[in-house]
Amino acid sequence: MAGVLMSIPQGDILAIVSLLNDDDPDIASTMRNKLLQMGETKVAALLESIADGDPAHREVSRVLHALRSPSVENRLRMLASGPSTGIDLEEGVFTLARIGYPDLDPAPYRARLDGLAADLAPNVAPGDHPIRVVRALNECLFEDQGFLGQQDYDRFPDPDNSYINRVIDRKVGLPISLAVVYLLISRRLELPIVGVGMPMHFILKYTADQDFYIDPFHAGRILTANECCALLGKPTDVSLLPVAGPSDILVRTAANLFRTYTVLGETEQAESLKRIIDLLST
Repeated sequence: MAGVLMSIPQGDILAIVSLLNDDDPDIASTMRNKLLQMGETKVAALLESIADGDPAHREVSRVLHALRSPSVENRLRMLASGPSTGIDLEEGVFTLARIGYPDLDPAPYRARLDGLAADLAPNVAPGDHPIRVVRALNECLFEDQGFLGQQDYDRFPDPDNSYINRVIDRKVGLPISLAVVYLLISRRLELPIVGVGMPMHFILKYTADQDFYIDPFHAGRILTANECCALLGKPTDVSLLPVAGPSDILVRTAANLFRTYTVLGETEQAESLKRIIDLLST
């Protein structure tokens, strides 16, 4: 453990302790989320370096308990209690995936997302027209990588269509899970793309001088607000196209999983997801 601790500079340890003891709850919560991303080994080593009487010791202990606990609910509860800026989407979707894959290591999947963003970066310049940026993303994800929407997912329910690790592995998923992959790469490129929770469908919006919409389930086709509403058989009404933040996306993903496990007759998983939906909805 000492070797692991040596990999954490002393200045970083002091900074972590200071931030965990900050009077601002948002700062302390943000630091707890950073610790979750560090992983069990580094957090355990960090805990050994903090005096028992230091309030930071208690906070690091809570994080270590969450990392060692098999309870996805416990992990999500800690994420949901984070800063007022909201739950971290990437951490949330990988945590949800542990329902089906308790021993999941997110690191290789984060690295793959990093790699896709790095491949895209030379083709996405800050001054580029937003349509060109989206076409570059679409070419990478849907032509080069071969991501596609899972057809007939209502007839053939499969939780792997919702778990982010399996969506990345199989390159197939539901509208919302493909949108999440798109969002996570967009975030790495600092693109102004957000989720949109349409009724019965999930798309994305590029927030530019003139907003437009992206449908990852259909190879990233570009839509206007009029076209989105026409798909619903409705006149144009932007209230049908609400922005979906990270918590909204996680609740909707959990609801999809709840329905899937209910149809499959896996009651225990369905009940756990119902509790998670309640937790994330508060």
